[in-house]
Amino acid sequence: MSNDDVKTFATPGTLLEATQKQVADLTTKANESREAVKEQTTKLAEVTPATGGSKEAKNQIATLSQTVEAATKQSNMLEKQVKSKCIQLGEARYDDGATAIRTYAQGKGLSGEALFKQLAGGATQIPVDAFVKLITSLEAMDPKIPAEHAKLLFNCIQPGGIKRSGLLRYVSVYYKVMKDIAYTDKLDVSDCKTTSKAEKNEVIELLEGPVTIGLESSQMTRIRGKCISTNVEGWITVSGNQGSKFLEACKKPYYVCKREVDMAAEVGGKVLRKVAVGEMLEVLDGPKDVEQPDIQRAKVKTVKDKMPGWVTLTDEKGTAFTKEGGEKKLVVIKQVELTKTIGAGTAAHRTLEVDEELELIDTKTVKIPKVVAIQVKADDDAIGWVAVKDSKGPLVASV
Repeated sequence: MSNDDVKTFATPGTLLEATQKQVADLTTKANESREAVKEQTTKLAEVTPATGGSKEAKNQIATLSQTVEAATKQSNMLEKQVKSKCIQLGEARYDDGATAIRTYAQGKGLSGEALFKQLAGGATQIPVDAFVKLITSLEAMDPKIPAEHAKLLFNCIQPGGIKRSGLLRYVSVYYKVMKDIAYTDKLDVSDCKTTSKAEKNEVIELLEGPVTIGLESSQMTRIRGKCISTNVEGWITVSGNQGSKFLEACKKPYYVCKREVDMAAEVGGKVLRKVAVGEMLEVLDGPKDVEQPDIQRAKVKTVKDKMPGWVTLTDEKGTAFTKEGGEKKLVVIKQVELTKTIGAGTAAHRTLEVDEELELIDTKTVKIPKVVAIQVKADDDAIGWVAVKDSKGPLVASV
């Protein structure tokens, strides 16, 4: 079958399913044959001395084994070829599928978020039938895409089901602000009002356009967009009449969680939930270097066992671990580590229990390094701040 024949083949998905079923059936029978060969080989090994009949049987078993292995190899190769062609068919319509869906969304005045909600119908991912129904109905898909090809495209976008982040990465177009530039209420720059300002490094989602408008002696390219960190919407200039570039196309920033990390309402604030390994996170703001409050540490000696070390009096969240217990004395009011050195989080001698008494030797203010954090949105619509890394390495990584 030629490449042109493959492109016009109407039922590649059905062929793939049939092939996979036949391969699965063959694999089951091949495994049964292998067990039978193993059993007969064991029995023939017990025939001593070997006879003409046992030697012939061994030859037949060896031939059967070779046939089984050859058939298994051939079927697996066939399945791989069919699967590869199906992937190619999906990828062949990837770009024009994204353009067609984006055109549809713009015509309906839908943002990427709104489009996902429409297609998902309240679920956490878009059903394949809803996706196929939409894309096979779009006039912008030229030539029209057959239903089974649409299913292959669906699998190319996000295998296992298209989640919110998967759809946004597929259809949405984003621009990074290169220079501060005004938002206006209308496309026409000669009849518009400034409504807000886009600041350098902000990321803007395309809602409408790009549109090239003619000026007296030059042209200007404009879009209607929405800032992903502030939700400010308006018309904004991509490139000016003197060739100045205010916006530059970019990929939407996404991170994937590499190690479990807290999502907080603000950096160092109340924890909203844990972010699990493998979760996709849409970046709304950042990365930002966030200053951390100093912590108060004290050099002490325990009254109970005369063990010297360092203890945190007040941490970066303002939590107190000790109170004054008289002259040069402290009393533990919240379980805390007695560490060997001044640095918080260093090796500990042991945990100090509530009501333990301490002899105060000295106090020090300890500077906490800045935290690199991003504001993110997860697929369940949870929004919060997560740290990009800690002392052990990256917590999340860009994709």
